[in-house]
Amino acid sequence: MSKATTELQSRMAHFEGQLQELYSQLQSQRNSTSMVPSNIKIRLPVPFSGQASMCSTFFSQLSLYFAGNLGYDTGDKKILLATSCLTGPAYAYMEPFLGKLTAPANEKPEVLTNYQVFVDTITAAFGDSDPTMSAELALRLLEQCCTRITVQGQSS
Repeated sequence: MSKATTELQSRMAHFEGQLQELYSQLQSQRNSTSMVPSNIKIRLPVPFSGQASMCSTFFSQLSLYFAGNLGYDTGDKKILLATSCLTGPAYAYMEPFLGKLTAPANEKPEVLTNYQVFVDTITAAFGDSDPTMSAELALRLLEQCCTRITVQGQSS
């Protein structure tokens, strides 16, 4: 074996060792930065029937579930789970699309493949059409009761 070949083999072995070390560091970093410990169970969202005031809550609960269950890493998987949590009018709205679930990817409607399109579609159909007005109304409907304040010996 020539000196150049021996030197190349030595360098290759050195680089393979460095590569393995970097791979190990990456794996340990992935394991240490996992968002949710494996022993935490995150429950499914409350089923969504189409009530406008619950639409935002439904998608917030789904986000928490997906963050804690990393197996939902594609739009298809997220949409399948989210659709299984629909009931009543919300489920009926999605039902015509469900016949295409097993179709080839290029024949599926985008609402079954793109999670953001799914969210936008359900929100447009069932979400609060004016969340600012709804929040203002909710604030106006709040009542303070049963509070007695005493100021300098006087009660009000």
